[in-house]
Amino acid sequence: MRFLALLFLLFQAGPDSPIRNAMLQSEPALPDVQVMRRTDVGEGLDLVIASGRPRTSIRTTVGLFLQDRRNSALVYKLNIEPGDNGCSAHVEAATATDAVISCAGDGDPQPYWKFLYDVRSKALVRQFHYNPFSAYRVFPVGEGAVFIASDNDKVLAIEYRAGRTPLFRVLSDAAGRPWIEKVHVSEGTVGFERRRVISIDPEEKSLPSTFPPLPQSTYDQFAAARPERVKNGYVRQGTEIHESPGPWQREGEKVWFGKTFYDGEGSTGVGGFGYFDLATHSQKTTHRLRLRTGR
Repeated sequence: MRFLALLFLLFQAGPDSPIRNAMLQSEPALPDVQVMRRTDVGEGLDLVIASGRPRTSIRTTVGLFLQDRRNSALVYKLNIEPGDNGCSAHVEAATATDAVISCAGDGDPQPYWKFLYDVRSKALVRQFHYNPFSAYRVFPVGEGAVFIASDNDKVLAIEYRAGRTPLFRVLSDAAGRPWIEKVHVSEGTVGFERRRVISIDPEEKSLPSTFPPLPQSTYDQFAAARPERVKNGYVRQGTEIHESPGPWQREGEKVWFGKTFYDGEGSTGVGGFGYFDLATHSQKTTHRLRLRTGR
């Protein structure tokens, strides 16, 4: 009977329990460890990404583990990384070779974390941080467009072309220079340390007065485009979608724009871009085109 009771308890605990135990062994001050993502990475293993926050801190800690799919008690720690204060970690991507985690918080954008690992050797190969880029201007080009983006430290030209794989490509310095020269870049400083930042000035202060309110994505569209966000707790009840035009550019009678939204604390949206025709008052917006760059 005791053996059967033990089997029942193990079954109830599920594969997440050994992950929590492994993380608590390294970080015993974490009261509540949650599994954020589980991904089959081959070799009979799952990549498991978990997070937790100490009671006395607002610093989120993220752990990466490999777990045997047949024996869930067999767990290999890849890395445990403490985040910045106020960080709310989200898994942006997880594959058999690497994982990308964003850290949303108040104030300036936080760096993304990227982890490279080798599944066969069950070891972390490399990790680094990089700042996220935001797109500020868009220039239509035939069946595509060129976005001007910045991380407040440098400016990039990013080409989009429909039907191409990949859809987005960061242009070289030489190819991007003519596009970057079309925008005005200002320099300034922020913080007590007087850190240098750059910003891209808008061509015009506001959208044309005839530009209508942006149609909002439905929850079903959001769930289809961003299933991992749903797994993070963005269920139908309580999720608020507030999308608005972000970077925009006028070309003749068409106003091309990218969508923007706050992604945190129950508020979210679906990335994309489209145009509004000032002559016909018609609007077209694409979905699921989320601009992301990294190295």
